[in-house]
Amino acid sequence: MDTAIITALISAIVTLVGCIINNSAQQRKNDIEQDKRMTEITHANELSLQQIEASISQKIALLDVKFDELTKKVEKHNGLVERTYKLESDVKLMQEKQSVANHRIDDLEKKSPA
Repeated sequence: MDTAIITALISAIVTLVGCIINNSAQQRKNDIEQDKRMTEITHANELSLQQIEASISQKIALLDVKFDELTKKVEKHNGLVERTYKLESDVKLMQEKQSVANHRIDDLEKKSPA
């Protein structure tokens, strides 16, 4: 057989083995996650209504806190974006002014006798 064919076959086999290993690991991970979810569902079914309501209230309170924190971060980010836009505008203006000043200097140098 030609060495190119053998190399291609070896590459294909190695790739196939890698895919099989990856798929197997992913399936195990999915099985573990599904078992965890099923355990949580079973546990939730065992809780009394009062316990479920208390748990939901706690989670809502936690979500409110996280939402407020996220809102603050977004506001801070938006402020940064606005300041960055302003700075970019200022830099562009300063570059234009610098360019005009350079042209004026060039014109003055051309007009004045050396």
